[in-house]
Amino acid sequence: MSNPYKRLKLLYSSWRMNNDSNSSEQNDIKSNSTSEDVYKFQPFKLCLEYKTDIKKAVKYPNNFPMPRSGHRIVCNSRYIISYGGYNPRSVGSNNRVQSNELYKEIWKFDCVHKKWRLLDVANTPPYAASNCCTLIGNNILTIFGGTSFPFGEESGNDLYVLDMTEEEKFTIVTGDQAERGAEGEAGEEEEAAAQEERGSKPPGRYGQAVVVNENYLYSIGGTTGFVYSMDVHRLCLTTHRWSTLYNSDLFGPGDPEPRYRHEAVYFQGHIYVLGGGTEARVFSLEDIHSFDTSSRVWATSHTSPDPLSLSYPAPRKCHGLVQAASTPSTLFILGGVGGGDVLDDVWRLDLLRLQWTR
Repeated sequence: MSNPYKRLKLLYSSWRMNNDSNSSEQNDIKSNSTSEDVYKFQPFKLCLEYKTDIKKAVKYPNNFPMPRSGHRIVCNSRYIISYGGYNPRSVGSNNRVQSNELYKEIWKFDCVHKKWRLLDVANTPPYAASNCCTLIGNNILTIFGGTSFPFGEESGNDLYVLDMTEEEKFTIVTGDQAERGAEGEAGEEEEAAAQEERGSKPPGRYGQAVVVNENYLYSIGGTTGFVYSMDVHRLCLTTHRWSTLYNSDLFGPGDPEPRYRHEAVYFQGHIYVLGGGTEARVFSLEDIHSFDTSSRVWATSHTSPDPLSLSYPAPRKCHGLVQAASTPSTLFILGGVGGGDVLDDVWRLDLLRLQWTR
């Protein structure tokens, strides 16, 4: 299909139809999966399910992912999907480091059979560090933003979409998509019409947070490598039009400070932002900022500490966050970087009570 916007609309519509009909997750994974091919998670138990042998990874580079940072991970009920990453020690160690110490590759881990697979996918996103990955339903992988190396020298603002049932080719579904003229370049009128139709996309950044709710994909914050932002941009997944909901250049009382490598979730009409920082500092998790997507106003809520230790999670950036699918008011954060420390703790936050539990 030549038109990438129609491609995303069809993928999104297909997911909505499956979601609205309450089809099982097994119908959304691979057609050859059986009802038993679902990983059984163990609640509140941290387990080492798989450990890569580094010697084997070096010897068989297409069978195991090499160590890296700055990659992004999403998962469904069976597979863990990882894209990108950075490792300066891997230069020249194998032919998958395509340029400038970055892994422009997608790995898929089968949680049932405990096996990695390197996907042969065309048109992978060029910015393989500190981008944003989301999984719409169980099959539609989206990658937005990111940077190359040296970090911040170039940053992305295109949205890449991959149908995980086909695993063939990423499609760019937003960006400079004006109709091309006879010489292969967009004419001024065509370009202006395309921008008017879809609105202005956000500038290239990395380390932003992305959330998806219903018809919309939201991008929050990020950095160019020199300037930090807390802008909120929204992409309609059916009309493919960008709009700016909040401009952090108009910083006001109560608005969160610009940042990157924070995490965000959508809950009851609000986007909650947790942590993040800049090159020089990290932000506290005692107060949580939330953005009302209807009124387009920020609010700050003070949280309660862990009832046993009376402590809060340390300020951090570069952490992981998971929102429980069955109870979306429940969040879990893991690890991150706080000051000069690498953290390895796990915390739970109840958004209804604003209560932390360690």
